[in-house]
Amino acid sequence: MDVTAVKSAPRRSWRAALKHVEGDGARRYRMEWDSRGRRHVHVFEEADVAAVDTALAARRPLLLLGEPGTGKTQIAAAVAAAFDAPFVSWTLDARTEPGDLLFTVDHIKRLANAQVAGALHAIGSDDANIARSKIEHAMKLDRYVVPGPLWWALDWKGALATEANERERIERFEAFGRTRRVVALIDEIDKAEPDVPNGLLEVLGSNSFRGPVATVARNPNEQEAPLVFITSNDERDLPDAFLRRCVVHVLRLPDDFVAGMARRGRAHFPSMPDELLVAAAELLHADRAALHEGARPGLAEYIDLLRVLDAMPADASESPADHTQRRRRAINVIGRFTFKKFSEIAAERARRER
Repeated sequence: MDVTAVKSAPRRSWRAALKHVEGDGARRYRMEWDSRGRRHVHVFEEADVAAVDTALAARRPLLLLGEPGTGKTQIAAAVAAAFDAPFVSWTLDARTEPGDLLFTVDHIKRLANAQVAGALHAIGSDDANIARSKIEHAMKLDRYVVPGPLWWALDWKGALATEANERERIERFEAFGRTRRVVALIDEIDKAEPDVPNGLLEVLGSNSFRGPVATVARNPNEQEAPLVFITSNDERDLPDAFLRRCVVHVLRLPDDFVAGMARRGRAHFPSMPDELLVAAAELLHADRAALHEGARPGLAEYIDLLRVLDAMPADASESPADHTQRRRRAINVIGRFTFKKFSEIAAERARRER
């Protein structure tokens, strides 16, 4: 589980951190923030902002649907940064169990400590009662509980008191302030078995769950209601009962694909020549059209390619026009490793099967 900490005073309005993107008249908003030594940028469409506000007002999780590469995960991180709030994320897979989002127990560490305690008793001088007391203390279940993302989202202080890892405790203590909101991301829920979303129904409805020792619930006097993002690539249908507990926002690539992608690229890289933004979008459109099934490149790959172009410095003797043309010639080369990666992988798999 990944946790991003912030140390400044919490913002009450997340919109205050957004900057309006000037352009074609559409309402877009830019969010910039630093995390783990890296600069991040996300551009919100007007519908994205409205969906977040709806989830906040309704106090429901925001389920983000859409093909990979449309920015679902990035939205959650950007909103957390705009709130200046702790961000807790968890990516699901086929092995994820419903309880993992609440808490897990480190049974391997518990067993190892039991073996060590037993070995020390065998060679030590403690009498039987003292040795038994030490072993029982070392084996207490609550010493091996690891809070999950929904525990942190609902009861940060309770999870902090339960967290056994000292480094984790320090990071999370610095991340949280009084009446602070937590932003949580449950990523790729469609990768998990159907009992995972079903298992979340009660938690999402009551904002509480049965913990390893006592009930875990949000204290409204100490913590604001969490904002929970859930993402799905829509590879598996989610239960209707689960969908009823969520606000749903579907992310799509623009209908006017080339012009729309160029607009999004311009919001990320305002100084990049339009010629490069359009040329990269045209190549992306062609590569997507060539793939009739399976994964296809999207917004994430487009931004990656533009980031590489933006990082290409001009030569000392090179004019701005020559610098632009050199970067335009590089688009096809860079596109092989960004846009064409899925077709390259498919071709290699077909070659091996022959």
